[in-house]
Amino acid sequence: MGGGGIYSLVWSPDGRTIATYATGDRIQLWDADTRQPLGTIFDGHADVGFELNATLAFSADGRTLFSATPDGVVRARLLDAWPAATAVCGRARGPLSPEEWKGYIDEVEYFDTCE
Repeated sequence: MGGGGIYSLVWSPDGRTIATYATGDRIQLWDADTRQPLGTIFDGHADVGFELNATLAFSADGRTLFSATPDGVVRARLLDAWPAATAVCGRARGPLSPEEWKGYIDEVEYFDTCE
């Protein structure tokens, strides 16, 4: 399952996803059946060595991944697409305007991403 140091490993409640806390402040999500990476989350810490004692846990429904570091920082990450999109739209106070869309991704036809 990838190279480098892995310091924490946890299975999702349904057993389909594995989350690892690895060297370089990375939380990696893996497909348990294929052992292929699903994505990487950077935890935001710069202190060398803190990952040695970092821990991970899935919520009971498997939709949220929690990370905790020795300095007392606990983060929750939504893994389910719809709640994550809703949270992003709430923080952004709505979708991109057609003008903003054109400035960022002109090659794709505009649609309201927060509907």
